[in-house]
Amino acid sequence: MPPPTSRNLADGLSEQAGLRPAAPALALPGGVLSFAQLEALVWSGCARLAALGIRSGDVVGLACVGEANLIVALLACARIGATAIALPQTLPAIVRSATARAAGVRFQLTERPADSGEQAFDIADLLRNPAPPSDVLRAEDPRAPWLIISGSGSTGKSKLIPVGHAQFAGRMRIYNTALGIAPGDRVASLFALDYATPKQRCLEALFAGATVVLLDRQRGELPRRIHETGITVLYATVLDAERLLQSLPPDAEQALPSLRCLMVGSSVVGPGLRERIRRRLTGNLFVYYGMNEFGLCTLVVPGADTLPGSVGQVPPGVSVEIVDGNGQPLPPGSVGHVRARSPGMCAGYLDDPEASRRAFRDGWFHPGDLARFAPDGQLVFCGRSDDMMNMNGINIYPAEIECVLAEHPAVREVVAFPLHHPIHQDVPACAVTLRPAAAVDEDELLEFAAERLGAHAPRRIVTLPALPRNEQGKLIRGQLMQQVGAALGIPVIPRR
Repeated sequence: MPPPTSRNLADGLSEQAGLRPAAPALALPGGVLSFAQLEALVWSGCARLAALGIRSGDVVGLACVGEANLIVALLACARIGATAIALPQTLPAIVRSATARAAGVRFQLTERPADSGEQAFDIADLLRNPAPPSDVLRAEDPRAPWLIISGSGSTGKSKLIPVGHAQFAGRMRIYNTALGIAPGDRVASLFALDYATPKQRCLEALFAGATVVLLDRQRGELPRRIHETGITVLYATVLDAERLLQSLPPDAEQALPSLRCLMVGSSVVGPGLRERIRRRLTGNLFVYYGMNEFGLCTLVVPGADTLPGSVGQVPPGVSVEIVDGNGQPLPPGSVGHVRARSPGMCAGYLDDPEASRRAFRDGWFHPGDLARFAPDGQLVFCGRSDDMMNMNGINIYPAEIECVLAEHPAVREVVAFPLHHPIHQDVPACAVTLRPAAAVDEDELLEFAAERLGAHAPRRIVTLPALPRNEQGKLIRGQLMQQVGAALGIPVIPRR
């Protein structure tokens, strides 16, 4: 971790490069970078950013495909005091442009620029053009956020979550203390570093002196490669865990013996999945409950989830309370609203004061979840207090789908809802009514939505002659689900 006196996040790498310069920092499919080599690349990256005109406080969009490039770019941005936001190539162009505008992006970095709005950033070029350390380039006390995380919004508008250097360091301290990350660990993530959670997992491992293993996730035999590369700590979503299990031979048990920690989260980890992971992959299962706005909230450690729905205990440094609608704490066993606070909590959303007022009140973050505390301190998750869907760890609000499909010229009304799936959890779907004389099929509407929403787009769209409503004009959700189920030929259970 960065020394207590440091106010720049990237100083954590400098500390490890001084302590163990020859130790492996990044293990890539084609070789290894030591801490000293990674530190030198980050300084060269700082020089590259400065040559492009990037200064402290600028917002930089990172569209790097290679994860080693992304790590170096993230650390170089931190060192000069710039703000980074992920603009992955996998996002639809419309979404990338809208996110860049909303975040105030001035520069976009990628390995091979495709247009005049992008700049080249590739560690292969940095190796050919090294630059020495320079105190002139390092921001002593960065005031701008280090990272902007893009997430879903309940109004259909994406939330942009700014996280400062001190807040990110606070999150890493909590995780590293809870998991005991140490120099002997080899840490990997099964979900891409474009997402906020694996970014944090990667940097907290580096700053603890551990080795980050960048896996080629597209190749087969992933369980064998996890074992052969000696990975000790592995992070995964529910979907990743299901894919790992499906890749195993039918009789496989304890297939990942090198792991001392398999951390699974980003959506509800059901009891059946937990049992299969412990039996077929590893008994060292950890389940986390956290948020982009906050970091780690609670953690299940091996053998400690004795209650259905448990998301574990509150770790040191974090405070969690269950409160009623007036913000008054409730006794253990009572179901109420979750509120939490920690050193890693952000202060609010970017340019969204209304959403900030709702979620950040009186020094607490309110994620919109319902839960209860068991007498032994386990937090039992009871669901969302709003209509958010969670598919494979991606938070999707009905409003964002409804806002987009309402823009289609043939659509008159639209309502979005989840279809329950045993693996993917909430599969987004919607029902539409069409304008008079309009004609459009499901495939056209799905394509329209996918171009604008990417992974947040609905997977099924049903056209109905009218949406069922009561005398007050409110949607009759149970009747709607019956109509949708009849159209799809499947039973659809309305969310309570």
